Amino acid sequence: MSKICDYNLYLVISEEYGLGRSAVEIAKLAISGGVDIIQMREKSKAMDELVKLACELSNLCEEKRVIFIVNDDPLIARESGASGVHLGQEDILKYSISMARDIIGKGKIIGVSTHSLAQLNRANEEDVDYIAYGPIFPTKTKDYFLGAKDIKEVLRIAKKPVFFIGGINLSNLNEILKEGAKNIAVIRGIIQAEDIIGRARSFKDRLIREKERAEDKMNDMLTIGGREINNRLFIGTGKFSSYELMRNVLECAEPDVVTVALRRVDFGSKTENILDYVPKKCIIMPNTSGARNADEAVRIARLAKASGAGNWIKIEVIQDNKYLLPDNIETLKATEVLVKEGFVALAYMSPDLSMAKRLVDAGAAAIMPLGSPIGSNRGIKTRELVDIMVQEIKVPIIVDAGLGRPSDACECMEIGCAAVLVNTAIAIADDPANMAKAFKEAVIAGRRAYLAGLSSARICATPSSPLTGFLR
Repeated sequence: MSKICDYNLYLVISEEYGLGRSAVEIAKLAISGGVDIIQMREKSKAMDELVKLACELSNLCEEKRVIFIVNDDPLIARESGASGVHLGQEDILKYSISMARDIIGKGKIIGVSTHSLAQLNRANEEDVDYIAYGPIFPTKTKDYFLGAKDIKEVLRIAKKPVFFIGGINLSNLNEILKEGAKNIAVIRGIIQAEDIIGRARSFKDRLIREKERAEDKMNDMLTIGGREINNRLFIGTGKFSSYELMRNVLECAEPDVVTVALRRVDFGSKTENILDYVPKKCIIMPNTSGARNADEAVRIARLAKASGAGNWIKIEVIQDNKYLLPDNIETLKATEVLVKEGFVALAYMSPDLSMAKRLVDAGAAAIMPLGSPIGSNRGIKTRELVDIMVQEIKVPIIVDAGLGRPSDACECMEIGCAAVLVNTAIAIADDPANMAKAFKEAVIAGRRAYLAGLSSARICATPSSPLTGFLR
């Protein structure tokens, strides 16, 4: 059995709130949605019914490798073979923690509810495996709630894993996540949903993203193809009025990755070569611009590698001459070939979740969905599709094409994109060097906002200062 601290989504089941569904049915659906811990909390059943239900849930959870906890009664927990027992403040008047431990045995889990910092401190010194703290938000069963204000202090002083509980739903989840909570216990927020699987999955996905964000904060480094990248602004080298201007832009923006079209590179030239104007520290990423099918893209990539440009390649296959939209099917074909040949392939594509997954399966090191048509400067018109890809695709998502303003780049980073690639908006600006700086700073700001955790938008107002009591 895994340790309790390995888990973050805890569901308390009661048929009373299950919209007519049985506890077993609720548990099956919730487990399919990603719930890690199931607690049986049934207040109105007779003892023989409780034991029978606990045995059914215990067998189900054991089969699905999910922790099963019985509420209130260590005897039922022992009888059913549960993973452990959860005790409320009233329960420990009947069964002390040491008594509960004697009943369920060593190696089993004991959790305890706390409703104040004083109770939390006492629980710290007991032989328990986790602590529940709440209610955080208003509930129908308690006439008080604690709010999110003490979460940071709870986490600071707790010596055991803490699960925050009480009135938690998807609308208020961000309030506790931004305070540092990572483990939560949910009741009605899941079991009263018509689609329990979907609701549980939504909670789980939010918690996973929060953990990933916390890990990013510890070491916010982008790694692609084994190379660490500090600057998340990638820059294209087309459309500059001169190579000298391009070099000035690259020196101002300090990108780690620069993309070039192979047809502008002359490795054998004894006079002017675009690569002479690219800082030596930059990763050169040739693109397959001009390719109209997979075969042409593969041929261009091989030429670039043979010419000494390395093994990074941006796969760009375009047959459409009007809107210059990428051909996803041909891009996939080229990716499959080039990855097998050892290329670090970054695939430029029209946003499509299914195709992105196929590209990842083919070995793409990053996915590069367009924000809007190349050179249009229209911004991230594909935001909703890109946002879905950020949530579902595990390789870096780098928005490429159409970003016209630094705020567009910032928006991409705020939703969790790994980087952006910009060319036209910088190259045709009145002051390209300063525009490059602006994009660089916007990327930094957007990334910082993403890591900090943006608050959710609300339809109604919420006061930032008290509205009553100040005139008394």
